[in-house]
Amino acid sequence: MSLLPTKTGPPQPLQLDRDFAGRQILGSRDEQQDSYAFSIVEGDDAGAEKLLVIIADGMGGHVGGREASLAAVRGFVDAFFEALDAPAETKNAGGTASVPSQISDQESALTENRPPTTAASAPSCPEGASSSSPAQASAPPWVLKEKAACPAGATSPLKAALLAANHAVDKMIAADPDTLGEAGTTLVAAVIERSSVRWISVGDSLLLLWRKGKLTRMNADHSMRAVFAEKVAAGQMRAADVNTHPERNALLAALNGLEIVRIDEPPEPTPLLPDDILIAASDGLLTLTTAEISKEIKKLRKAPAIEVVRALLAKVEKKAAPKQDNATIAIIRI
Repeated sequence: MSLLPTKTGPPQPLQLDRDFAGRQILGSRDEQQDSYAFSIVEGDDAGAEKLLVIIADGMGGHVGGREASLAAVRGFVDAFFEALDAPAETKNAGGTASVPSQISDQESALTENRPPTTAASAPSCPEGASSSSPAQASAPPWVLKEKAACPAGATSPLKAALLAANHAVDKMIAADPDTLGEAGTTLVAAVIERSSVRWISVGDSLLLLWRKGKLTRMNADHSMRAVFAEKVAAGQMRAADVNTHPERNALLAALNGLEIVRIDEPPEPTPLLPDDILIAASDGLLTLTTAEISKEIKKLRKAPAIEVVRALLAKVEKKAAPKQDNATIAIIRI
């Protein structure tokens, strides 16, 4: 594992009383445009530690997708800890705060040390967030061409972090609008406690729950796949036509510095049960069907999380889809 240099000596792999792991593959793409991170949120005297996981999928085929996903992950992590009510620290062996960063086909999060923040909250809308950047003169077709506006009331650390991630992408684009003008990224982030999970997401990256042999998607799918699924259910479209439709992967929402037109953030946490398995993933995993994913997890339901991750990615690679997207998978056992 490659680690970023630190001022206090080499950081150690993140530790938590839970089994979790992540990894990614290139697929048939020339570069890795997915970024992901794990980060531990220290509990107070009355609460156990929590685990934050984030996956961002840079816009496939767009210049700057890698940069956008990395900017979003870093911006999200920084703002999330600033938005917590109490000073938040992530643990490593040295006892200092660590911020996970991008991974390029590694099995563990890269980390860099920084002092813990004492900020009580983040602004409800990142300062300067607007569509006035020259990079946004021509918005991609899946985003409303309106002046950027933060959704009213960033009432949670997850919402504040999401807005900051969008702002980070906007700043990145503004620095080189000619090259990065169409860059963007999806993002799914979840905070896992002992018996519940909260999440926020924009785009089509997935948060799945495997429970007692059944696989369920937890977060909304902000892509045309979801629209087509509704048409199939209503008898307005044939299921056989969905997988070949040229617009099936078109996004309805993304982080690109403009207004975030769709956000999935349930108001209440979702309860978790012992032996549940959470899967966060970029849409490259969707090369596999729900039945194939569930079958693979069932076979390895008692195996370490990293073995499940490797098995799923190996199955994606085995299919050898001619236009296989980057695929990133993070597994958390409850």
